[in-house]
Amino acid sequence: MASSYNEIIKRAITSGKTYEELPTRIQSVLPVSEWRTLVKESCIQQGLQWQGSLASTVCTEQEYYEELLKSYKAWMRLYPYHLQYYVCRVLRVTPFKYYTD
Repeated sequence: MASSYNEIIKRAITSGKTYEELPTRIQSVLPVSEWRTLVKESCIQQGLQWQGSLASTVCTEQEYYEELLKSYKAWMRLYPYHLQYYVCRVLRVTPFKYYTD
């Protein structure tokens, strides 16, 4: 039963549904805070831009990109060049700084 809930939650996140659009039985089992965490983690794993993704409904832009960089470093992933506009200009993290820290 738990795996079917997890599958519904995964599909909801990938399709871009908000918490309010979830079925009521899922909302009763899944607290909002956990939903926010799952959405943010999923978007970070996929390396999505904050703007235009579901992450923009659950956290601030600054919080999202800081968490993304922290996770990328922990996973030893390459610098997110596709997100360079925000990461370089706002967070002030250049590729050189990313690799040397």
